[in-house]
Amino acid sequence: MFGLIYIMEQKDGVWSKPQMAPFSAGRHDWDFTLAPDGKTVYVASGRPHTKGGSPERDHSIWVSEKTKSGWTEPQLLPYPVNAGQHDSYPSITEDGTLHFFSRRDGGLGDGDIYKSKKTDGKFTEVQNLGPPINTKFHEADPFIAPDESYLIFCSDRPGGFGREDIYISFRKDDGSWTEPTNLGDKVNTPYDEYIPAVTPDGKYFFFTTNKTGVRNIYWVDAKILFRLKTAELK
Repeated sequence: MFGLIYIMEQKDGVWSKPQMAPFSAGRHDWDFTLAPDGKTVYVASGRPHTKGGSPERDHSIWVSEKTKSGWTEPQLLPYPVNAGQHDSYPSITEDGTLHFFSRRDGGLGDGDIYKSKKTDGKFTEVQNLGPPINTKFHEADPFIAPDESYLIFCSDRPGGFGREDIYISFRKDDGSWTEPTNLGDKVNTPYDEYIPAVTPDGKYFFFTTNKTGVRNIYWVDAKILFRLKTAELK
């Protein structure tokens, strides 16, 4: 299942009508993220890999740059980021480290979260985040803080409220991650919660849920995340 990517602008407290993003391929797109600099967008898409080709069954990650004349034609990120086994939900840090999830061979579960740091302008190596982030279950939809201080993701690991719950983990001084914490029943339900994101100013936390029978986007004050940080890092 794929969709379109739309853009809306808020002016004087009023949202504009949705318009299809110039980097959207038209019914082949899914997840996307804007880099902290606001000049680079990463898109997970099933668009054809070659001009005139057929749509892909699985997602791949594409990148587009913002120039004075607009957004460039999206380019497919090469291997090892795209391994041809459903590479999706990109999220990027201030230093250009890409986080995403993949169903590639060699993971711990059905879906794992990976990262890749840019070296000389290229993503040359991919690293599985390993435990406690990844398990034998399904981990997906990573949102990495711009300073890489926390990671939000969804998982169907045991002990949650529903099928897919949203969790958060905080990066410790030694570079390791805290045991992921479920965001609780104010966010998670017996249904599916996924696609987490925090606004660039750090004020609002957005996520998607199908608790009403259809997918809808919700938001809460991001203070909920930082209260958890204080508790987890004590």
